[in-house]
Amino acid sequence: MSLKKIPVTISPFFWLLAAFIGFMGTGNIQGTLIWMVVIIASVLVHEFGHALTALFFGQKVRVQLVAFGGMTERQGPKLKLWQEFLITLNGPLAGLMIAGVAFLGFKMLPENIAALRYALWVAVVINLFWAALNLMPVLPLDGGRLMSIALEGIFGFRGVKMALLASMFIGGGLAFGLFLMRALLPGAIFMLLAFESFRTFKQTMKMDEKDRDEDLQKLLEEGKRDYEQGRLEEAWIKMEQVLEKAGQGILRTVATETMASVLSEQQKYTEAYEVLVPIKGSLDVEGMRLYHKLAYKAGQIEEAIEVGNQSYQHLPSYDTALVNAFCCALKLQVQPAVGWLECAIRDGLPDAKVVVEKPDFDPIRQDPEFKQFMDNL
Repeated sequence: MSLKKIPVTISPFFWLLAAFIGFMGTGNIQGTLIWMVVIIASVLVHEFGHALTALFFGQKVRVQLVAFGGMTERQGPKLKLWQEFLITLNGPLAGLMIAGVAFLGFKMLPENIAALRYALWVAVVINLFWAALNLMPVLPLDGGRLMSIALEGIFGFRGVKMALLASMFIGGGLAFGLFLMRALLPGAIFMLLAFESFRTFKQTMKMDEKDRDEDLQKLLEEGKRDYEQGRLEEAWIKMEQVLEKAGQGILRTVATETMASVLSEQQKYTEAYEVLVPIKGSLDVEGMRLYHKLAYKAGQIEEAIEVGNQSYQHLPSYDTALVNAFCCALKLQVQPAVGWLECAIRDGLPDAKVVVEKPDFDPIRQDPEFKQFMDNL
């Protein structure tokens, strides 16, 4: 292994943060410079603990020091859990090793070498503090990552969800305690980490073990590209292959939604609608918009109106409002149809005068209120 194989990038914001911490800790230029050197060296050693271990396991690595710390980017073959555990653990261990060496140096050096002894003591303090903070069982800190890997090894993918749940409560508890101690900045940081764990936990509730299969993910992406480039038959075949192996999570939902889009492009609206019905509760906002359009095209007008109302509340758009206007026209509900048309125009509907001539509005075309609306256009 060679350090030359590990590119390092240091953001200007990291230099500023190191300088700010140093000045707040000492109030003078010499002390600030010492703190800056020790902070940068300590964070680099921590990240090199991760990076060298990953390099040993055959991955390509890159170290970046960004605004609030460091991170090690990795590319390469999928590793086993015990390898991931060692890569994660060796960052804090490298920091603790530096703290131990610095402490021995501090004890051995004579007192007349004040600046060097001070730098070594700062190294002890920084590395012990950073190791203690980073080993907290809160994601995405190393301690949270170690907890997640361990629980995944015991319980499988369910363990990942358990780790996120634990991270959410532990992070929230630490934030609450820090706020009580009037440590507002660290409290806010742990509150943000807890919220991020909660957000990720909500996403994982839709996932299962198969969603982490990289080969299936690659096949899904290839099928989506085929669909986007108009190769509908190829996209359909790949989505069928995904469904054969996928579980009940996100991969199944995305593959099914893509198949419904293929059928929609082929104007097989009823078939497309029936494909989406079983996964209606798993669709995201864009998926619900597709389901809304297909429900209308398939003649499921009541369903389309209900779904359209929900979709518009989450993401107002002129196409959702327009489909709702079509539905209301078919139901001979003139006032709601006009209201939805006004929403569509307000949301940027192009060529409104052309749109109102569509045959979808024929059922209410002779109604005085609709005629008045057309005159106003």
